[in-house]
Amino acid sequence: MKFSNLKEKDMNRRMQLLVLFLFTVTTMVFSADPVKKKFEIETLSWLEGRWVGDGFGGTTEEIWSPASADGKMMGVFRQHDADGKLVFYEFMELDVSGMRLKHFSPDLVGWEEKDKFVTFKMIDFSADKLEVEALLYQRKSDTEMQIIAQFDNKDGASTEVFTMKKVPLKNSNDLTQQYAWLSGRWTGDGFGGTSEEIWSPPSKDGTMFGVYRHHRGDGSLNFYEFLVLDDTGLRLKHFTPELVGWETKEKFVTFPMVEYDLEKIELKGLVFERKSDKDLEIRLRLRYQDRVETEVFTMERK
Repeated sequence: MKFSNLKEKDMNRRMQLLVLFLFTVTTMVFSADPVKKKFEIETLSWLEGRWVGDGFGGTTEEIWSPASADGKMMGVFRQHDADGKLVFYEFMELDVSGMRLKHFSPDLVGWEEKDKFVTFKMIDFSADKLEVEALLYQRKSDTEMQIIAQFDNKDGASTEVFTMKKVPLKNSNDLTQQYAWLSGRWTGDGFGGTSEEIWSPPSKDGTMFGVYRHHRGDGSLNFYEFLVLDDTGLRLKHFTPELVGWETKEKFVTFPMVEYDLEKIELKGLVFERKSDKDLEIRLRLRYQDRVETEVFTMERK
């Protein structure tokens, strides 16, 4: 992990305080009375995919999965400043009750404690809109969306507008980073249930970020992972279905990089091997007290 210098840390801290102030302290200007109508997560299928745009004086990227059978969408977000430096990440979950999210600094230290997260209750939704307590998503076309955050604070009302465009999740034309082939959405098996993993293309600094979820054989959600990959290795944080971290907010699991090319990413204890453009095998080495076992995930690109 490449740690920022003190000046960058101070800037990131100011951004952290700003975002937390806006999303947890201020009062939303949007209507506060939820619309009482039947919620069907499929109504928000237009939100699925990868969106890039502006916001907070820099660039933003947001990725949403399709809804699972239990009616939950998972998503990830990252913010770069105007100079291209990473400012923060978010992990997001969306369902009938609203949106929940957790923030992380560039070095994966959580802003919230391991058992805490920010909650935005559901207000309204349609085939062209998602409104929760602190955010309004407006679909302008199949490839354009606007996100509006509007607040009342001690200095009066303030609004941040994000203009977003839908772009391909798999960037097959840019293999500057040889592990870029991993970008996209993959589904398959593992741990006796089903697995889903989504990876962004690399940013300019070569970093990919992603999200994983596992469902048991009976369809119940087992756990989530938030993932970051670069040429030094893979780092991840685990969460229960209730978004309680397995690790403390300062900790994460690390798989150091061994080697990578256009067919395989080999990390210490974890291997991603491309069998074809649409087929992927993941091999995870698990160490128990008296033995070592390998869990194999057979994944297909969606």
